[in-house]
Amino acid sequence: MILQDKYTKYCATNNPCIFLSPAWLSFHDKNWKVIESCINEHYMYFVFVYEKKMNFKFIRNTLLTPYAGLHGDLEAFTQKEFNLHLQNIFRQLPKFDIFHIDIHPSVRFNLDIQGFQIMKKRTNILRLEDKDLIHKNFKPALQRQIKKFNTHLKFISSQDTTPLYNLLQQSLAKRDEKINFTLGYLQKLYKHCKLHDAGHLFYAIDKNNNYHAGLFLVHDATHSYYLCGGSNSLFPNSGAMSGLMWQAIQTSIALGKSYFDFEGSMITGINNFFKNFAPQEYSYWNIQKNNSFIFKLINKK
Repeated sequence: MILQDKYTKYCATNNPCIFLSPAWLSFHDKNWKVIESCINEHYMYFVFVYEKKMNFKFIRNTLLTPYAGLHGDLEAFTQKEFNLHLQNIFRQLPKFDIFHIDIHPSVRFNLDIQGFQIMKKRTNILRLEDKDLIHKNFKPALQRQIKKFNTHLKFISSQDTTPLYNLLQQSLAKRDEKINFTLGYLQKLYKHCKLHDAGHLFYAIDKNNNYHAGLFLVHDATHSYYLCGGSNSLFPNSGAMSGLMWQAIQTSIALGKSYFDFEGSMITGINNFFKNFAPQEYSYWNIQKNNSFIFKLINKK
């Protein structure tokens, strides 16, 4: 636990993104791990949850955790120094069967790790400046949806995760997908975020108290993140999610955040929806490695 304590102290003066914070890591696993590299008194850390299930060992992003991995004195590094830190860290990894980590977009260095597959993903990030200017840059269709929302729906803040869970299930069902976490898990995560003043739960409802959409917003010192959200399949054209996202952005501005991360999506329809808000597209790194013969056979099928 010595390195965990050291990393916790480091975070007290060097704010990580929320998903790399000791509070977030400890929620997912009390035995979260950290690897340290120090060169010329500059530090880089690799923080992760080490899961063991059915005799398999996983290093991967945990549920509802879009980013994981690297944190440290990155602004002080050259590309060469970053590479040296990376080599130090990956030499210290514990044995694993599956490695699958998405790195925060703030890590702008090139990654080259021998034996690992490195890919780029994308996310959409909105710079939070003048509220009126942000709204002016929205696509006209989005502005109309927000106007419809303001006319027919009401925005509420809540502590009840059950409607959000139901809305998430409906949204995934449209894509023939199933939710991969329980209502209890979502409830515990929301309570944990509230405990650390790092989360908000928003809904769009109509005059009959029908839930049209729900959204879970989390934030750290500089960023807000659209963690998850869903909409009611019975009201597909009410403008609920458009209006709710705009409310989340305005809340982020009021909280003094500098960026709103939509967390991107490789799904075309969702990505196109995010583009309506005129964000900037950022790439981020995905690192993978499969050491399991059994999982390799499963992936071939």
